[in-house]
Amino acid sequence: MGGRFRYALEPVRLNRAWELDALRLALGESQAVLAQRQATVDAARQRSEAAAAGWHSLAGAGQALTADRLLLAQRYIADCRRQLQDEQAALSARQAEHEELVAQVLAAQRALDAVEKHRKQALDEFKKARQSLEFKDADDQWGILQAGIGR
Repeated sequence: MGGRFRYALEPVRLNRAWELDALRLALGESQAVLAQRQATVDAARQRSEAAAAGWHSLAGAGQALTADRLLLAQRYIADCRRQLQDEQAALSARQAEHEELVAQVLAAQRALDAVEKHRKQALDEFKKARQSLEFKDADDQWGILQAGIGR
């Protein structure tokens, strides 16, 4: 029973730890992309609101608008709104991907935790067996010493 503790599932434990590390790295990158995507949505929202506010200020000023200018303003506002919708859809898709990645990280963490728990149990069993063997050796030596003294 002598020797060091060797965990038979150490390659599995290492593989799960590496997988978790890779997923955490991907999660960090995903969070950065998500923040960038949110900034793009915010910018598109501001452009859309500014275009609508500009239109309202022109209309409220009572200025006469040509048909060309009116058509151009309407197209610009519609284009701003379409871009905002496209950016919001892209953000929603990215959020769904991010949530899936979070679920993968949690699953990988649980898998690693299970192997770590098993490793700890195996180590505890190893220590108990080693301690039992050491007590047996000590008892045997005590018995030998007592037999030698009793002569």
